[in-house]
Amino acid sequence: CCTVLLEAQDPQVTQFYSAPTYMSPAFAGTTPGTRFALQYRDQWPAIPGAFVTANFAVDHYLSELNSGIGLLVTHDRAGSGALRYTNIGVQYAYEIRLKHKVYLRPALQFSYVDHSVDYSRLVFGDQLARGGDIGTYENFNGRSAHYTDIGAGLLYFTPKVWLGFSVNHLNEPNQSLLLKESVVPMRISVHGGKRFTIKTP
Repeated sequence: CCTVLLEAQDPQVTQFYSAPTYMSPAFAGTTPGTRFALQYRDQWPAIPGAFVTANFAVDHYLSELNSGIGLLVTHDRAGSGALRYTNIGVQYAYEIRLKHKVYLRPALQFSYVDHSVDYSRLVFGDQLARGGDIGTYENFNGRSAHYTDIGAGLLYFTPKVWLGFSVNHLNEPNQSLLLKESVVPMRISVHGGKRFTIKTP
């Protein structure tokens, strides 16, 4: 694969199959019972300003409504300035039966996001020039951005095959901490799988 432009803004997990509702809200309620998931990653812990990510998810299938509901909480901390990102989202997926054991699941996700940084842990050029005095950004200490984030997903699945896609940050919210504009670009994911039966002697 090749590309001209890449943009990245979300933490990623390597065991994405253990966090299906993080990948797409259409996976909410795809199991018969209630499912809980927890991921924690401490990347490069020996380096100052390591990247720490925690993700918690719970989802449940409502058979009487042919629907799945889910809750997703993600917290990410990065860099020496303790750049923090907390996302609390609710998910809803509706299950449409196309034919026997063949389903289509459109889904939506609505999230509330808190994005902040601890300016007291940063060092700016004018602080160094003035021998450690308070820098230009002292009046920004404690400032954070709050916004609503919208996502959607679609999943086609049978007992043996599943294929879907999801779009996060549909509304491209502004996450700027300096009262300017810093748009979160849309994230598009395509995913699929096939279940194989391995016969043993």
